[in-house]
Amino acid sequence: MNKIVYSEPIDVESGCIPGGHLSGLLFLCFINDITSSLPANAKTWLFADDLKIAMRVSGPGDASALQEVLRCLHQWCVENLMELNIKKCKVMTYHTIKHPYIASYTINNVTLDRIYEVKDLGVTFQPNLRFNAHFNIIRNKSLQMLGLLYRHTRDFQCPSTLKMLYYAYVRSRLEYCSIVWSPQYLVHMKSIEAVQRKFLRMLAYKCGTRIIDHEYENIMRDQNIMSLKQRRDVHDLTFLVKLIQNKIYSPELL
Repeated sequence: MNKIVYSEPIDVESGCIPGGHLSGLLFLCFINDITSSLPANAKTWLFADDLKIAMRVSGPGDASALQEVLRCLHQWCVENLMELNIKKCKVMTYHTIKHPYIASYTINNVTLDRIYEVKDLGVTFQPNLRFNAHFNIIRNKSLQMLGLLYRHTRDFQCPSTLKMLYYAYVRSRLEYCSIVWSPQYLVHMKSIEAVQRKFLRMLAYKCGTRIIDHEYENIMRDQNIMSLKQRRDVHDLTFLVKLIQNKIYSPELL
């Protein structure tokens, strides 16, 4: 039985139709001037409907300046009929000193929650920018996915197929945005590399070979697999070359 039901018509005075073909473009047009409405001393980043504001805060004067930025942001939203989801607005202080200056900030008289870990575009950031939490997250998720592949590929014998699945579902997690978080300490490098070594043991078993005394060089050479550290180095150098050759536009890094 086909029955067509129409909702009552309403007048939409603001916003975009969810899922509409032009909704994304219209939304960007609506908020395009939001950064120009903020004081010049605030550094801002816009991505889709996400806005980040950063300022150097070392005392009460700087904290007051940042609060003024938030006031201007709220004023812009009021004037443009945009409503902030204040529950999703957070504050995090990045620092390398032991006792940074900490202040509370409000939007429309609502105090913003202070957090000590945030996931931004798939990368987990911490106040000290050491990415320890991110290392643990990607390692644990990659091990879970590797276990899933192992359970569903017990009857697979083709090394190329196993490698393809590993590259797509496991290694991609371990390398996403590695230019941002590439580990500096050996303990973190070994922790991430352990995921690939677990796959190499699985691959060696499928190929009928043995890994003796934790020597993985032979299986890596035979299967043409680079270590994760080597691949991160290649990615870093490739990014640097493209940056210098102006193939990547990021002038703040030069």
